[in-house]
Amino acid sequence: MSSQVPGPVPPPSEPTPPGYGAPAPTPPAYGAPGQPAYAAPGGGGGYGGGGYQPPAPPKGGGGGGKTGLIIGIVVAALVLVAGGATALILILTGGDDSDDEGGDDTTTETDEGYITAVEDYFAAYDDGDCATILDIYPDQFADVEECEDEYPYTDPDDVEIEISSIEATDVDDEADATEATVEVSFTEVNLEDDSEDDYSVEFTLEKDGNAWIVVEYDSV
Repeated sequence: MSSQVPGPVPPPSEPTPPGYGAPAPTPPAYGAPGQPAYAAPGGGGGYGGGGYQPPAPPKGGGGGGKTGLIIGIVVAALVLVAGGATALILILTGGDDSDDEGGDDTTTETDEGYITAVEDYFAAYDDGDCATILDIYPDQFADVEECEDEYPYTDPDDVEIEISSIEATDVDDEADATEATVEVSFTEVNLEDDSEDDYSVEFTLEKDGNAWIVVEYDSV
């Protein structure tokens, strides 16, 4: 015999009425079936849940630019050093053109030493400088005293020599002359009476060491 108190029997449960329908199945993502889907920007999914990511920027930043700058500075420094060395060499040597010109000038001065000797002789004669006269023309007088005794003017200020032309008429060797003939035309002015006398003479000179001396002269 049951010990429960009898009561009213609950009515049987009624089935739940159907709603508007179950949710439609979610369509697959952009990928084909069986392929991992590409997530929209900012979303997950894809490989490892990260989706497609833009490529990372190259490492090192502007290192390449700095390297190029350093190389450019080094090259510029080498160019400056090379240019400075070249300039120094040209300055010290005078350059090729300067050397050629310098050689020509030296040769000209050496060849015309006999012209200078004759000009110096006339300058000494004009001043009554017997010591210089004997240096240039040793055989003209025995000594300075004889030169002073035979000097044609009592006062050098009474005479003036004016050379109108001077030229070499014969040189034994243009490249290395040791003997030359020089012709001179000049006017001797006597300032005491203003008289003038014109002369043309020919000097024969020889090179004695580094100096040119007169060994002979004749009227032309």
